Order: sequence, then structure tokens, then C-alpha cells
Amino acid sequence: MIRLMTLALFLAFCASPLRASTVADPLAAKMDKVISLKDPIDAALDLALTELADEHGLQGKIHIDKAGFKADGIEDVAAAMVKLPKLTDVPLRVVFDKLLQQVNGTWIIRDKFIEIITVTAKKAELNLQDSDPETPHRLTMPMIRQTFRETPLSKALEELGTRYDKTIILAPQVGDKTDAAVSVRFVNVPLDTAVELLAEMVDLKLVRKANVLYVTTADRAEPLLAIEEKRREIAREKEKNDLERQKIEAAKPVEKKN
Repeated sequence: MIRLMTLALFLAFCASPLRASTVADPLAAKMDKVISLKDPIDAALDLALTELADEHGLQGKIHIDKAGFKADGIEDVAAAMVKLPKLTDVPLRVVFDKLLQQVNGTWIIRDKFIEIITVTAKKAELNLQDSDPETPHRLTMPMIRQTFRETPLSKALEELGTRYDKTIILAPQVGDKTDAAVSVRFVNVPLDTAVELLAEMVDLKLVRKANVLYVTTADRAEPLLAIEEKRREIAREKEKNDLERQKIEAAKPVEKKN
């Protein structure tokens, strides 16, 4: 969590008041654009991405980490065939997700370009461990590149929930903190971590419940967080036991058939 928090650059605006605003990264805004695929895709990944780039103003902005894919066992990822049916009214980022899932890949926005990387590389960048049962869920979280300036907490959370089609609930018990102003720049921070940091900035807590992000007071969060930690502990213990069982089975001598 500490490493993830270093991805967020907090901005202090103490000298003079500023008008509340939110600013999305230009490339992130392009990836959020709602599009329709009029024709199915059935092509090499490189060609599919090039056609999408040409159509949506991303020419020269898409870079593939070919060496990373090669190290992950895909010799020539650019030539890998990918398919998609016609799609209507979906964000461009969803199209990228669906294409790249077929080559065990994903994408991340850098300063001036979009990099196509392996899922393994994303795990390393976010310090996610395969042994953590939460890792598969964390990998589904959108990566946030957005600046909030003196934005009310409720507005910031509403904007993130709407933009990324996620359920983010601000408990009514937080009182006046719903209007507390937050100023922060997020650079490639997972959505749930961004929400957690926004909550912490006004002394609130995030509780993750299935696919819901619930922001509430510290007192109300404490028992909920204890329940979630217990659930994760049970999941970790189950995974540990499963691995031990697999090792035992693998170590058993193979019976020879007569």
C-alpha cells in the first residue's frame, strides 16, 4: 500500500483559493471515449491496434513491450491473432481490455503514450503477489490518471464511479465531510486505492465489499474491516492448504499398471 501511495502526488493549495475542478489526462480521456465497432475484428494484434489508433486519434501513441511478452512466453505478440465481434456504445478502454486479454496482456498510460504490457508486468508494477487472494480482483481495477483541485469529496467519488462504471457509496453518516475539498493528482493508481486515499484525506475509511467501494467513518468501518480481514485470512489459509495438498499428491509414487 505504501508503494501505491507514492504513485499519488498530493498538491497543496494554501496560498490562494482555487475554483474546484477536475482534469483527466488527455490520453485517459481518449480511452474513456464511447465508441462502436461497426465491423468485427479478426486480425493480428499489431494491425488491430493500429486501426484503432488511426480511427481514434492515437497514431504513434501505442507502444508494445515485445520483450516483456517474449519473456512471458509469447514469441511475437504483435503477430498474435485477436478477435472481437461488433460492439456498440462501449468505452475504447474496454475494447483494448478485450483484445489484450487474448494475449494475457493489458495496457497502461505513460506520460506521452499507451504501453501494451503483460499481466505479469502489471502485477510487478503494482506490487501484487500471486499468493494474495485479492490479486485477481485488484487486477480488474481501472488505473486512474486524474487531477482534482479543491473538489468536494462527494463530487470526486461520483465522477470516478460514473467514469469507470463502479459502485462507490458515501455513507450518510460522514456528515459535512461529504463537502470536504480534496486536491490531488493520481498517476496510474488503481481505482480502489484512489478512493481509499481520497477517504483518508478527510479522515474517513474505505471498506471493500465484493465489487462495492464503501466510504464511511472510522468507527463504522472498524467492524466491517475486521470481517473482511477474517474473510481474507480464511481464503489465504484455504489456498495454503490446497497448495500443500497438491504437493502431497505430486509426491505420491505413480502406480504401475500390470
